[in-house]
Amino acid sequence: MGTNKPANNPDALYPNPSSTAVNLTSAHAVLPESYTVYNRLGQVVASGRIGSQTTAIYVAAYSTGVYFIKVDGGQYTNTLQFVKN
Repeated sequence: MGTNKPANNPDALYPNPSSTAVNLTSAHAVLPESYTVYNRLGQVVASGRIGSQTTAIYVAAYSTGVYFIKVDGGQYTNTLQFVKN
């Protein structure tokens, strides 16, 4: 999964690792449009729209492991990693 990141990375995930939910925050002037969650095999686990500067993504049902969240901002994409414990 390649990324075309903005020069300064205003996207963040916390807490990381997490067992229940991760918060995706964006400090872009224009909010990203959507996100997609992938497992280590590249399979889509979840996706959704971003409606505010902080979006909660519930991960309690996910298996333990490493996941990637691709943020799609229309003019850019950014991939962040988190651990589900």
